[in-house]
Amino acid sequence: MGQKQSTTKKQRISQVDATPTPRDREIQKYLVRPVGKYRGLFAEWDSIPWMSDLIRKKEEELREKHHAHLNLQPQEIRELQRQVEQYKEGGILYREIEDGFAVGFGFRTYIDFLKNGKKRRKQSELPLFDDIEERRLAEELGDQIFQKVKSLRLYHKGQDIIEYLLSEAHHQKTNDEIIITQKALAELLDPHNTNPNIGQDIKEIIDALSWISYKIKNREGLSVGFGAFIYDLRYDGRKKEFYISINPRFLGCTQAALKGDKDDRTKAERKELFGGGEGYYNASIRKIFLCNARDFTTTQRQLIDHISIHRGDYVKDKDKEYKVITSRIKWLIFEKDAPIKYSGDPSMKYRKFIEDIQVAIINGTAGYARIEPSIELLKALKGSNASEIVIKLYIPNNIEEIWQELLKEEIGLIILDKQKPLMLESQMQDNTVTPQLVFFTRRKRNITQDALAKLLGVSRRFVSYLERGEKPIPADLCKKLEAWIKQGTNEKQSI
Repeated sequence: MGQKQSTTKKQRISQVDATPTPRDREIQKYLVRPVGKYRGLFAEWDSIPWMSDLIRKKEEELREKHHAHLNLQPQEIRELQRQVEQYKEGGILYREIEDGFAVGFGFRTYIDFLKNGKKRRKQSELPLFDDIEERRLAEELGDQIFQKVKSLRLYHKGQDIIEYLLSEAHHQKTNDEIIITQKALAELLDPHNTNPNIGQDIKEIIDALSWISYKIKNREGLSVGFGAFIYDLRYDGRKKEFYISINPRFLGCTQAALKGDKDDRTKAERKELFGGGEGYYNASIRKIFLCNARDFTTTQRQLIDHISIHRGDYVKDKDKEYKVITSRIKWLIFEKDAPIKYSGDPSMKYRKFIEDIQVAIINGTAGYARIEPSIELLKALKGSNASEIVIKLYIPNNIEEIWQELLKEEIGLIILDKQKPLMLESQMQDNTVTPQLVFFTRRKRNITQDALAKLLGVSRRFVSYLERGEKPIPADLCKKLEAWIKQGTNEKQSI
């Protein structure tokens, strides 16, 4: 092999605000995470059974066995659903996920659009049909339209966009007309800048998020419709900006932090559905950058999601703080309700799990994470002997800083927590004025573009161009901006 090349990358500051934001644990587990598991949500529609057919078949088997007409009880139907894992019911495609929950994906609004040319995107418009009506509709529409339905895709990029929009809702303090630049999304989803079709991919996924509706079914069979994630969408081709209104129900328990009030109906409904609130955690955008920069697999992403969502216990060891996640291995990968889904026999599942720990947890934290038992001991075990082993994952408390350093070294990307004023100081030490810093500083001081323009002696339009990065910053203006931003930083420090 030749001499190892330097890994030094030209550094650039990200368009994306990486300030961690609150995220509802249950919404993340049961609505957001499943999106990233399936490459094509409806691609296998034809081969997935209708639940009404399965129920009828099961009742016929019972009739032959007991020589009496017996109907399945609700709890028996729910158990049948969990056994088959994928099924169609009332025009919704359900997939069983972790903790005894199922998530349903619907496309009725998209069918309306394809058939009638009408765009009905409000989350309140959720007409439901029984299996017979849906089958009749499918026959009327024919294969041509259903091929379009089957092409709807979300997968990893879909989950990433949902998470980014949920974070931006908190950054921008609204769920209506969240402003998202195509450039920021492209940077998030394709940090190596190697996908020439990323712009088209983004548009297709955002469009799919406005058509696909979601429904959750709990262990007892209670189901609640959440509607589409995006209920209104505009795109400005000149500015290359999306104006996206997201369904506030996906904010879950964090909606109160955004709006300053609570929807009692939704709160009661969620308590009945989920059986009590798990609260929120602080979600990371750097996690998404790392997963995309290193091209993590679906199960590696599920593992990182699991350690992010899990409450864990906080401990201090040798002057270092960790979040410790404790679990039996069987609960993580072998049980039907396991949060990380592997294919293959137990031996293969276990081998893949250990590989994922090495790649996503140990290498993904530059070796700062600890595992008990040690990774060497776990590698020496066989899957059949490891099921009851209790594993402890020690995740360093400064995981955001670690991920930032990895991204800086590997792809030269500096991702700022723009909601944290003290981050400005380190940027000013390098005399670096960026459009993001100008925009952030102006917003934190609650002044208009007109006021900033007057202060700098330029037009408001120039300030607008400057904040979007569409105009270079002249040297004399750069000095004014440096002084203005430093002034705000010093004031913050003196408080």
